[in-house]
Amino acid sequence: MSVKVSILITSYNHEDFLEECILSAINQDFEDKELLIVDDGSTDASHEIIGRYMAHFKEVILCKENKGACVTVNQLLKRANGEYVSILNSDDVFLTDKTSKQVDYLDQNPDKHAVFSKCRIIDEKGEFSENLDFPFDFENRNRFQWLKHFFTDGNCLCHSTVMLRKSVFDEIGFYDERIRSLPDLDFWVRLLARYEIFILQEDWVFYRRCKDRTSESAPSLKNYNRALFETERILEHYANEDGIGGELRRVFDFDPIEESSSDLENLAFLS
Repeated sequence: MSVKVSILITSYNHEDFLEECILSAINQDFEDKELLIVDDGSTDASHEIIGRYMAHFKEVILCKENKGACVTVNQLLKRANGEYVSILNSDDVFLTDKTSKQVDYLDQNPDKHAVFSKCRIIDEKGEFSENLDFPFDFENRNRFQWLKHFFTDGNCLCHSTVMLRKSVFDEIGFYDERIRSLPDLDFWVRLLARYEIFILQEDWVFYRRCKDRTSESAPSLKNYNRALFETERILEHYANEDGIGGELRRVFDFDPIEESSSDLENLAFLS
């Protein structure tokens, strides 16, 4: 049975935040939705917490071992029936009217294939943090300007704020499961190679950054080096493609490879 929106929750070792995350999805002020959740082999109490809310989910996948973020979100995408899709990480929080506002926008703007919002950064205590290392405060621009920004300044789109038309995945494919640190950057480049997006200027997500994170985006030399390697490979790959690289050269008269930024403070995994 088709629904308007599929909200996909990806869970991994966030027992302190998972219940708040789940409730924020359940309590969206939009009725025509389905909830799907996957847990990627958590070793904490995440499975028990998910069990309390089983009745609210159309689909629950509990992995016995860790498979990686892209593998698990792709599993949910293949099971989703919604016309639109939102993806929520298990340590983040949707504000109550996020879904209804973004549905209204996509319904009224058929030329846009993804809509984002602003977000507020919170810490492990749920307190607001002015973390300037992860800036999301950017104005709207066309897809060519976004692509140029990725090649010159890095990624500035917050993954948990996006709602996409599910048809996008039929056209450009799912998340690249070979990429560990920067799958969102790769996906945004593919998205903007074809489609226009829009950022609504309200804060509809609380995006959590914890000081003692052990995720793929946690600050460490290992993660920094992996992100550097992936950034170079992603940007070089698309800059060399006739479609994206050629369009950028024609529109902006610049070489995407030469202009690619190595400042990974803005290129961290933003999901």
